Amino acid sequence: MASNIKQKKRILVIGNTGVGKSSIIRYMNAYDKNDKLPLVKGGQRGVTFETTLYHNDEFIFADTAGFGETAEGTVPTEEVLENLVDFLAENIDGFNIILFVTNNDRIDENVVKTYRIIDPIIPSEIPKILVRTQDQAGAGNIIPDEELVHWKLDYCFFCTGCRVSYPDMEELKAKNARETKIRECYQDIDLSNLIITKLINEHSLAQSMILCPREALFTKLQLIINVIGVYFKWTLLIKAVANFIDLYKELGYNEKEAKLKAAALQFKLRKKKPKVVGSCS
Repeated sequence: MASNIKQKKRILVIGNTGVGKSSIIRYMNAYDKNDKLPLVKGGQRGVTFETTLYHNDEFIFADTAGFGETAEGTVPTEEVLENLVDFLAENIDGFNIILFVTNNDRIDENVVKTYRIIDPIIPSEIPKILVRTQDQAGAGNIIPDEELVHWKLDYCFFCTGCRVSYPDMEELKAKNARETKIRECYQDIDLSNLIITKLINEHSLAQSMILCPREALFTKLQLIINVIGVYFKWTLLIKAVANFIDLYKELGYNEKEAKLKAAALQFKLRKKKPKVVGSCS
């Protein structure tokens, strides 16, 4: 069983609150380590970098919370730092492809901000697919290249894109929706699953690409925190700091507190063992 999991493609799912990230994973029948489907929920606070892994027969989905979830950066910088370490360490194997999820065709400031936040985290070589949710009329269709050009004007680059629809079937049934409506919605779900599976298999890297070498993790953290600071007007950490102790002192901790925090962070990193994830192609 373990060898099958290692061959699955790793997919990072990113998007703002309420756009349908968890719905995609839920209807792709992917389960977490407790054999539970993702809950459809919202309300994340700013940038948190919390991630849950879900498996189905083909893929491993990393469902993110807090990659630019709201317009404000309301999470304490310390919490972001610790969650970033968790995210980078737990996913140091990297990903084969990224699903960037949005629920309309308008390119607004928050969507672009989310893209900017992931940019320094994710190597540019990992392909990104734009997934437009809540599109009943277009479910199962490819987004034409001429529409993706508009995203390029805001420096958001995608190898391809598709339109999907994942209605809340439990809610529809509770409201006693017509049988014809129920059938149409299930057809939309099937078409959506087919197009997402097709594009993942066509555009994924043969092997997952690591997010950064373990020895470069500290430098990566500095870069990411600085980028987030620009967007959320935090105190920037641009000046050179040599280690985690200096980084915590830069966040306002005294020498003793900084050493304790840094030691805890280093211990956490040592506990994270990278896994080998191959290709299913």
